[in-house]
Amino acid sequence: MLRATSARGGFPLQDLNEQPDGIFQSTGFWKACTLGALIAAIIPYIANLDFSADPNVTDYVAVVGDVDNPMWVVGVNTVDGTVSVRAENAQPATSGSHHLWVTSGEESLLLGELPTLGREARVEISPTALAVLEYSRTLTVTEESSAAPESPSNEVFRATATRI
Repeated sequence: MLRATSARGGFPLQDLNEQPDGIFQSTGFWKACTLGALIAAIIPYIANLDFSADPNVTDYVAVVGDVDNPMWVVGVNTVDGTVSVRAENAQPATSGSHHLWVTSGEESLLLGELPTLGREARVEISPTALAVLEYSRTLTVTEESSAAPESPSNEVFRATATRI
């Protein structure tokens, strides 16, 4: 076998057709190690990405009335600040209409009028009402004679919103 030396004369140049002496001398081994390290570094990043891009995802849910025979099912989406209410077995109020409130201690904020007889309603809520809801998670249903009451007067149901 012929070996060439470098121009400076001292170091022999390696023949390109000659196989490496061990696994650590192999460029294939180091390429595989580099690829493995790159994949190991990317996997935790991908695992932490949030793939829930659906804006209609409900963050809180509450069942108003009996669980076996619910009057209303309430869903709260904190991303877009909406409350959706589906009337399951809700009958019209005897005088006036039913209203949904979020309550925390003595403070109550009106979210809107509730639908009846299988209908659905979706309302946007204020950031203040959303903050109170996330803190207290207490929803109150009242029967009111006026269309836009200032404060709850005749409480009919109370429910706790559960984070899902």
